[in-house]
Amino acid sequence: SEVGRDFGELRAIIDRVTLSHKLGVCMDTCHIYDAGYDIVNNLDGVLDEFDKVIGLDRLKAVHINDSKNPFASHKDRHEKIGEGHGGSIGQEAFGVIINHPVLRSLPFYLETPNELEGYAKEIALLKSLRESRSVLEPEDDAVKTTVQINCTVVFCCYVHPASVTAVPLSAAMISALSMFMAVFMMIAFDIR
Repeated sequence: SEVGRDFGELRAIIDRVTLSHKLGVCMDTCHIYDAGYDIVNNLDGVLDEFDKVIGLDRLKAVHINDSKNPFASHKDRHEKIGEGHGGSIGQEAFGVIINHPVLRSLPFYLETPNELEGYAKEIALLKSLRESRSVLEPEDDAVKTTVQINCTVVFCCYVHPASVTAVPLSAAMISALSMFMAVFMMIAFDIR
């Protein structure tokens, strides 16, 4: 990751945008982990630093994916949930991430290298991690994920205990998302 590789760079980008009050940030679990922010052992500390530098009010979504690389590798190579390098982020940390009080009401976009059957397994895993926590409020029992296939076709999947639906995004949204994929944490519009 070369552009937006830390919170300070993202802050600098936001500060140079004329209509910065309209910008939000999408946190990517692989990008942030590979950049050296320890979301596995110190998620609260990372979120505190994000709040001080950028502001939690700007956090609008989370790209959820494991990493093929060890911590702080600065490479950004996505992996299937729980199948990262030496466990990388791992299932336990994803359970903490998707249930964290600051994050759990945000949409989560699954962005892993996979096939449709594999995505279904990952979605089921994330649902089980979400449902295993009894502290959630009833409206929080849905996990939003995005499935990106071959970097060209993007589906927005709304994962709910009762059903899974897929809605194709517009060509403009696909183009916009593709443009920001190389950024450590995507600066995006509020997509909720």
